Amino acid sequence: MCAVTALPPLDQRLLDAVERLGHGRRAFLQTMATQWRLSPLQIEVVVMLDAGVTPPVAGEVARRLDVAASTIADTLATLRTKGLITEEPDDTDRRRRLLALTPAGLDLAQAMNRERASLRTSLESMSPERKGAALDVVLTLIGDLHAQGVITVDRSCKTCRFRDSRPDGDDWCGLLRQALTPDQLRVACPEHESLALAGR
Repeated sequence: MCAVTALPPLDQRLLDAVERLGHGRRAFLQTMATQWRLSPLQIEVVVMLDAGVTPPVAGEVARRLDVAASTIADTLATLRTKGLITEEPDDTDRRRRLLALTPAGLDLAQAMNRERASLRTSLESMSPERKGAALDVVLTLIGDLHAQGVITVDRSCKTCRFRDSRPDGDDWCGLLRQALTPDQLRVACPEHESLALAGR
């Protein structure tokens, strides 16, 4: 009779599961990059522009992806050469050049969205309560890693100076002046102001 292997601690299993998701995302990006003859970083830039990064300029893309300006410059040059993005002068600031996807770039973004549809289908079968709890846990982990300097860019509710916590466990947004249940938490808030910068 085989002995039953003891379960690792719950914290360890949760961290392992999160890391497994990260590995799956990297594998997915690599597969798509190979199909389109791009690098995973180039794919991520296309996805970010499709999602609507604001402002759509090289510096903001570099900041959000946490890569050097020179790396983004090379990446954007390749995407332009392949006909996936354009750069046009900003009418309000001629020193800036605004990035946009070409029709071919939009085709790539749509292909990415189709490939991710199976994951969305899995999420659709879960209750809002389960998804909200999962989002709360993951954003808390990201916030802790941000505080440790492991993740340098985070625009979620957990690291915003407007956030406070309530006795019932929900988060409170001082900007919106309302409680935020776990399913209402934002991953990338346009009004985010870093708690770390506010404390300086």
